[in-house]
Amino acid sequence: MLANITEYNMTDNIVIRQATESDAPTMRALQQKYISNPEGNSDIPESYFVALIKDGFNLVAEQDGQVIGFVSGERLIDGGAFVQFRAVDEKYQGRGIGRALADRFEQVLKDNGVHWLLSFAVPKVAEFYKRRGAHVGRENYHVVLKDL
Repeated sequence: MLANITEYNMTDNIVIRQATESDAPTMRALQQKYISNPEGNSDIPESYFVALIKDGFNLVAEQDGQVIGFVSGERLIDGGAFVQFRAVDEKYQGRGIGRALADRFEQVLKDNGVHWLLSFAVPKVAEFYKRRGAHVGRENYHVVLKDL
């Protein structure tokens, strides 16, 4: 059980809360719409999100019961975490939801003994994290992905 995952209320009836298995389909839909791997593939099965929800760190932002954004990550060795996915529906971008998700996510990580995080990001998201004090690597580094 993760420590200190309580609801956080924003304005406009927006709540940030821990994801549940019932959120997996919407998280997958947001991932498919906004996130792809370097080859452009975004077809990650819903079962992957269910497993991530069971074993990782997952927060959703919802407005009036509808999930409009999320962030997911998993624990790494040596006190770290890897941010797998983060997305906010484009209709809700620019309202501070991504920032609130990131703030809350980082607090949850700290509360659960995580001291550093790693993520891969497109330039826009990398700049977001850079403004938040993250170190951003050079753009010519590539992620290597191999299906086995």
